[in-house]
Amino acid sequence: MNTLSIIGSLTKKNEKENIENKAGKKWIKQTFVINTESEYNNEICFQLFGEEKVKLLEEHNLGDKIEVFFNIYS
Repeated sequence: MNTLSIIGSLTKKNEKENIENKAGKKWIKQTFVINTESEYNNEICFQLFGEEKVKLLEEHNLGDKIEVFFNIYS
């Protein structure tokens, strides 16, 4: 699977969520939004899963320009 990336300004960081699946396994997730300043569909929401990845977002403030690496899966 190829990794893609996009650059934009961090515009929103939602609260961290603690999730538990049916088997009782727990993990943390957080969503955030970046603005790419493109003409169409300029706001993109991403979701992080796992404490290690959520911690990466902690070092960024709203307004920071960030590069997001992601895979598309459906």
